[in-house]
Parts: sequence; C-alpha cells; structure tokens
Amino acid sequence: MTSENPDIHPIIVVGSGPAGVAAAWACARKGVVPTILDVGITPGSEPPEIPENFYDFAEKQSTFNLLIGEDYSGLYNLNPSNPHISFLLTVPKYAFVRARADELLPVDQERISVVRSLAKGGLANAWGAAAYRYIDCDLEGWPIRAAELDPYYDLLTREIGINGAEDDLTPFYGSTAGLQPPIRLGINSQKILQRYAARKRWLNQRGVFVGRMRSAVLTEPLNGREAYPYRNTEAFARLSCFYNPVYTLEKLLRSQQVRYLPGYLVERFRVENEKVEVFCRNVHTGEPSRFYARVLILAAGAVNSARIVLASYGDHQTILPLHDNPAVYVPSFLPGRIGKALDVSGYGFATLAILYQWPEYSPFVQGLVFETMNVPRAEFFRHMPFSVRTGLAFVKYVLPAMVVVILYFPSTALPPASVRLRPDGVLELRGPEAKVPQKIIRRALRINRRLGLYGFSFLAERSIYGGSIHYAGCLPMRENPQGRYECDRFGRLAGAERVWIADGAVLPKLSAKNHTLTLMANAMRVAEHACEIYGRG
Repeated sequence: MTSENPDIHPIIVVGSGPAGVAAAWACARKGVVPTILDVGITPGSEPPEIPENFYDFAEKQSTFNLLIGEDYSGLYNLNPSNPHISFLLTVPKYAFVRARADELLPVDQERISVVRSLAKGGLANAWGAAAYRYIDCDLEGWPIRAAELDPYYDLLTREIGINGAEDDLTPFYGSTAGLQPPIRLGINSQKILQRYAARKRWLNQRGVFVGRMRSAVLTEPLNGREAYPYRNTEAFARLSCFYNPVYTLEKLLRSQQVRYLPGYLVERFRVENEKVEVFCRNVHTGEPSRFYARVLILAAGAVNSARIVLASYGDHQTILPLHDNPAVYVPSFLPGRIGKALDVSGYGFATLAILYQWPEYSPFVQGLVFETMNVPRAEFFRHMPFSVRTGLAFVKYVLPAMVVVILYFPSTALPPASVRLRPDGVLELRGPEAKVPQKIIRRALRINRRLGLYGFSFLAERSIYGGSIHYAGCLPMRENPQGRYECDRFGRLAGAERVWIADGAVLPKLSAKNHTLTLMANAMRVAEHACEIYGRG
C-alpha cells in the first residue's frame, strides 16, 4: 500500500549532502521552509575521543578496530584488483558513508568506479575538504560567470570556515576575503615551499606556481567547532574542525527553518499542473510513499539525480554523460629526509598545491601535495614490489621522506563516461577507454624535481575513472537548452517547469580544482531562483 502525504510542501529538496543542504539554506534565507527527503544513514556509534597524538595513543592501545576493523575493510586498497578509493572510505569510522548504496542503487560498472552515498551529509562525511572558488577561466563552457557565484562563495566561506593564504595561487583561487589563517605546514611541505621560493622565476616562466591550497578545516574556533588540533586523528576520531553539511542542517533544524524526513529513497517524480508528485520508498519497510510539492530540487548527487530523472521519464535508451576529474597518484620523495624521524606534528592531508599551466589542459592541471603521517601503512603496499616484511622496513625509513602528489586534470582531459538506466532498474556506467598519457606524467615528474620531489613513473597510478569522486555533467545547464535532459542557466530541467537540478549533474564540466564549494554556491543560486518562481505561484 502506498503511503500518501497529502500536504503540498512549498519546496522539496532531495538529499542532505553539500548541494542539498546549501539549497535548503538558500530557501531558508528567502523565508521558505523546505522539506528535505533523504535516506539519511547515520553512523551506528560515535568515533572515540582521542585527546593526544595518534602515534602516542597507538603506543598504549590497540588500534586494530580503528585502522582495519572486524571486517578487514581497512585493507581494501591492499588488493591490487580493487579499484583504488580514498583511504578515508576504507577506515571503519566511515563505513556508514557507503552503506546500502549498492543494495538500493544497483549499478553495472565497466572501466569506472563510482562512489555513492545515502548517508546524512553525503560524501562530505569523508571528504578531503578542498574548498575552492571557481573564477571565470574555470567556467569556460558554462552559461554563468564567477560574479554570479561570488555572493554565495562569501556566505559559504563564513559558514563553513575555510583556511588559506594570499600567495602565488590567489590569481587562480580568487578572493581571500573571510579566510582563516592557513594550516600549519609539515616539514616536507615546508621544504617544498622553500625550494619553490628559490626557483620561483624559472618555474613561473614555465607556467608552474606553488602555494597554499584552501580547505574547509578550521584553524580558529567557529560556531562551537574546534580548531584543528594537529594530532593525526582526523581519520579515526571525533573532530568538528572538518566541515560537514550536517552542521548547517542541524542549525536549520534548531531554528525550525527546514523539515528533515529521513528514511525515504526518492525514485521518480511526475509534474502535474501546479505541483510535483514525488514517488519514494521507505527504506525501512520497503513500502512506497508519495509526497507533493510546488517545487522539486534534486540534489541527490550527480549520478543519483540522473537516475531519478531517467526513471521519471521511463527512459531506458538515452545515454547521459558523466564527468569526473581524471587523477594520477604520484608517490614522491625528498631524499634528504630518508631515515629521519617521521614528522607527526603537521597536518596529514593536503596543504600545498602545484598548478601547471599546460596548453593541452586548460586552464591548468592541479597537483595537491598530501603528507603521509596519518595514512595507514596498508595504503602503500600495493605500490611496492617487495614482500610485506621488506615493505614494512622500507616504509619505516622512507615514509618520513614521502609525500603523495595527486595530479587532478580538468574533466575535458578524457571523454566522459556514459550513464544509462536499464529496464531492470540497474544503472549502467561505462568509463572511457582513454587514459592520461604517460608523457604528461613524466612531464610533471621532471618539473617536480625542481621542487626537490623525486617520483618515478612506474610508481605513478592512474586512478580509475570515477575515483576522484568529483561527478558532474549528466544534466548540464545551458544558455539555450536543446536536449530533454539539459537545464537552463538557473538549473531548471527542460520540459519540467517545477523541477530544478542543484547538484553536480547540472555543472557542464569541471576545472582541475575540486568542485564542492562551487557545487554549494551554485546550489544556493539555483534554490534562490526556485524560491522566486515559487513565490510567484
């Protein structure tokens, strides 16, 4: 029996990830109380408090359940046959992030590995926290300019708490207004930045610039959230310094500016006259449900929103595009640090960025420099041609000298993947056969040596398509939409006057800069437009 919810909601937002919460916040700012429909999986238990450096903690207590877990999920990346995913998604703390996704959203994937989440807060529960403004050069091929996003970037910078600095990357990253002080650099990152300063002219002449990346990590307390404590516990303990959209959602709930209804998987919609009928399934009972709204905003994640739209039209023939940032993982070494003590006082994720202005990949390729002090050792073994015992000894002496440079390319560097909904409800995903050319990897390695970083092409690993988890382009916005599955410049779906797309699906393509902050800014812009239309009836 279908559960009827006869009330007509002013606006229904699907999803509680970055785009969904940003859209809901924009509605609230316009005086409209939106309803969020969400599966909303939460962790079964809170991660522990670790009041000291993780290395000191590990000397006194077993860390097996924190690092590996009873189901050995922490060893996922150790198997070379598994497509590499962010190590954060393998540690037990984040097991809930991908829970039930394969069960409720079945996929058939080839040459691609798409990560999906039905968690409250979405994939931002386990993200790397990179937070960048797009500027006009990043928006080539979009129907909007950066000035249309700037007011939302300003709001989000204050709400989230983003750190960064005025440096050589400011022309590429945009305004520094409202930024908190940058994260403290670890020893390896300090040495890279010093080397850049000494060779800056030579590197700049070749289109290479280095500076602080921007991240949604507090370096100063904000709204009851703590500053980053420099304890190497971010992957295992309870920390509020990393932004999670759940923080904004909970604030909206406390002020009664949003309704949140978890436990519902939205499957399709139907637009009729002056309302939208939203068809869901209760994930606990399996029973179908229906909700009604004047306006529907889809923010379920690019892949999930594409599924919902195709299912709404019963379309099992159309193939939609899916963009991601092709990525290459490059373990790199500072020879002078081999055999030194491991630096455990810095920040364990990325702090520096290297921008390479190469004409083949406009506007640039971005390399993020990740420190390795909080990465589980199992992450490195798949790259090593040694036995486990030899590998452990190698890691002990070499890890203090090691960083991982992840090269992110614009989504146009490779053809997009394809998305089709089969009649059996399985989403068919096919990645491109093309790969990032080896000569480009070698070019980056040569440049990086000028920064004191020594990497080797045989250690470089091209991520499987989808591995960056930066998804976009399934339902792109256009100045003049031509196709059934394109949107206007405000994200309104062609032929569906009361349906807006607010997540990555609406972004036509991606710069090499991680897109989460831009995703949120655009979601706010889209939602404000939807509110204006709703206000006119």
